[in-house]
Amino acid sequence: MGVGTRFRIKLLGNDRRAEYESEVLEFVENRKIVTRDTQGRLLLTLTLRETGKGTLLTHDEEFVIPADVLYPHEGEPDLPLWAKVLKGLFSLDRARFTDRDTDRRIEEIKGNLRKNLRVWLFTIKERLEGRER
Repeated sequence: MGVGTRFRIKLLGNDRRAEYESEVLEFVENRKIVTRDTQGRLLLTLTLRETGKGTLLTHDEEFVIPADVLYPHEGEPDLPLWAKVLKGLFSLDRARFTDRDTDRRIEEIKGNLRKNLRVWLFTIKERLEGRER
């Protein structure tokens, strides 16, 4: 790993998925790594520092809030700046990192797996109970 290395980030949490490509901007082995998503929306800095009790990891993120969040389109309510920033932060992962078609397909697959698991477990139960008789 070094400056210029690119990699895909895939996150899953609370049944939500995020995926994006990131690039290493700065790398100091066992000390610091700075990455940025390739679209320039998220800057991530991880630093490691030894302490008397172990190693302290500091995780720092900087988000770029899109102009359309700060300056709403005509017809949208003109919110105070703090409300615009909060609106942007709360919608950031959905607006930037998720793919709704893929999320829909994942939910469809999960539903099919649950349904098929019930059938499979019921079949096993019937076979086991049939052997005991």
